[in-house]
Amino acid sequence: MATSAKVTQVVGQVVVVTPSGEKRLLVEGDRVMAGEQVFTGEQGSVTLQLSDGRELDLGRDSSFLVADDTGSGSAASPQDIDVAAIQAAIAAGVDPTQLLEATAAGPAAAGAAGAGGQGGGHSFVLLDRLDLRVTPDVGLDTGPLASAPLEIPNEEDLFLPEDGAPVISITPVEPGGDIGGAQAVEGGTLDFLVSLSAPSEVPVTFTWTVTLGSASASDLPGGAVLTGTVTIPAGDTSYVLSIPTFDDDVFEGGPGTFEDLVVSITDVVAAAPGDVSAVGLIEDNEGTPVVNLDDVQGVGAQVVEGGDL
Repeated sequence: MATSAKVTQVVGQVVVVTPSGEKRLLVEGDRVMAGEQVFTGEQGSVTLQLSDGRELDLGRDSSFLVADDTGSGSAASPQDIDVAAIQAAIAAGVDPTQLLEATAAGPAAAGAAGAGGQGGGHSFVLLDRLDLRVTPDVGLDTGPLASAPLEIPNEEDLFLPEDGAPVISITPVEPGGDIGGAQAVEGGTLDFLVSLSAPSEVPVTFTWTVTLGSASASDLPGGAVLTGTVTIPAGDTSYVLSIPTFDDDVFEGGPGTFEDLVVSITDVVAAAPGDVSAVGLIEDNEGTPVVNLDDVQGVGAQVVEGGDL
């Protein structure tokens, strides 16, 4: 006969009630002594290793009284529980209808307590192992999902409207000269108009670059930026790009003489390239230099015979 039990597994809240009516929650490793009763409640279960070597699994709404070796030698029945223990079990949430065996009915019920029989109560079922694994049936197909390669469009394609991209072009604001380039006198500004053929639903981005032709870096202000990136907001159709020039004092042919550079646009996003380059012309404003021959100290040139004037 088992006179004590060790808790080897606990699921949920399982309560043990002592003969004096005190109760405590069981945890794995606890020992239940003789005279104490275990209640699993509505959501609990427990596995007990009995002192006689057997293993006992109690499911929900179950109870078990560890036998006292001073008793009759038979397993204790719920009728052996005193009133205080029953009250404590009810306070712990145990269904009171689970505390007592069913009333015996007929001679077959006169056997040992917990033995069962025709018209009698039920006995505990001892299992070698409690397998808590279950296979849920959710009513849906939980197999692998079908998949297909994901096609990532080019970056430019992400911004193109369904009816086609607008065309972007660059032209001089006030063209002049034989080649129709933007013109500015030294110190002025070369202005270029970057325009879209139609408004865009998304921002249009481009990079502009200045390439020097016959003009040199000295024809632009010190530290002048020769490239940059511009974004035309959605709904707008133009942007004016201004390139400043520098008014030097170097004669480079005088008025009517031009030095050139080229402004181009690249790396266009959300638009189709059209005319992507334009010429800028810088006009020299220095007059023709004058050569003067002056006297020395107002008395004319002087030299000793045999020297050079």
